[in-house]
Amino acid sequence: RRRSSLPLTTSATSMMELERFTTSPVSQRVLSWQTCGAFLIIGDLVFVPLQVFDFPLSEGFREVGNMVSSIYWTVDVFMSFFIGYYIDGILEMRFKRIAMRYLRTWFLLDVVLVVCEWVMFVVGASDSSNDSDVVTYWKAARWLRFLRFMRLLRLLKVQNFSSKIVEQITSEQILTMLQVTKLLCFIMAVNHLIACGWYGVGAFSDQNTWVTKHFDETHGPHYRYATCLHWSLTQFTPASMEVTPTNYHERVLNVGVLLFALVTFSSFISSITEAMTRLRKHNSVRNAQDSALRQYFGENHVPMHLVARIRQYLRQSLRTRQSRKMWRDVELLWDLPSVLQMELHHVVYSRPITRHPFFHQYGEVAPAAMRACCHKAAG
Repeated sequence: RRRSSLPLTTSATSMMELERFTTSPVSQRVLSWQTCGAFLIIGDLVFVPLQVFDFPLSEGFREVGNMVSSIYWTVDVFMSFFIGYYIDGILEMRFKRIAMRYLRTWFLLDVVLVVCEWVMFVVGASDSSNDSDVVTYWKAARWLRFLRFMRLLRLLKVQNFSSKIVEQITSEQILTMLQVTKLLCFIMAVNHLIACGWYGVGAFSDQNTWVTKHFDETHGPHYRYATCLHWSLTQFTPASMEVTPTNYHERVLNVGVLLFALVTFSSFISSITEAMTRLRKHNSVRNAQDSALRQYFGENHVPMHLVARIRQYLRQSLRTRQSRKMWRDVELLWDLPSVLQMELHHVVYSRPITRHPFFHQYGEVAPAAMRACCHKAAG
């Protein structure tokens, strides 16, 4: 019995040591790290599809980019074992639970993409230092180009990161503007991918294509990309241009893009309209008060220096007397379990209460009683 208990104790001690390094998914350290990953994903979204145009990028720039990306995503795999998660409103920080959840979700995809990253980095570095036939074959192989496009699978992680950023925003105006910006970026990213795909269908075909019809050797990659992006944007709007399909495959792709644009662009317009309507509704009361104030000043010929003083005072007064939302005014909070309600009331109301020395000492001596006191007072 003593021998069997020793490994268990050692295992439990090792778990406790590992749990010291676990961190919250919304901590500043995790958000900063994931922000760097988001920039790398955006870079892949821009530069990986552009490889069909053969833009003249320096080998040094490409090697540094591949090395930074490979190192970052390799470290990210290990860090993911120490980032907690929320389940039913409770933060899970136990290493074993975090590891099992990561192994069931993102681990396999992350490992495959990291292996692809290092394969591309090693092949690229070998090509710059060795001109052997084997390395040249690997560099020119089409499956290596496919590995680069596999990086775009990380776009699935952007949604989770953007949700964390949205949860940190408390201003309705900033949230609305962020939603509009996100929609615009989505439309531009979709058109970027369609433009690159449209050129790839025409450039890598043995048939007579729209690329051979409209381009010659004098047209560089920048002009070709601008033309493809122009064509992609015309599929989402009533505009037109001179580029048209010339074979069966291009015609099928054009029809598919039109059907996709028919649904996407209508949803985009409705979402933009809804966001702007919500923003105007949020400012409607303030705009009505400003209009009444201007009308009063104009009808009574109030001097401009007095108008400026009154407006300055009203702006400062508005900041200080803005009404705060009570938890009873937010219907979504009514369905929270009592444990979460107590935690919320403690976080919100303990800060002003503990300014008094008695309640400050009371909260340190009996935190559970202080939590129940805040919950009772709010209820």
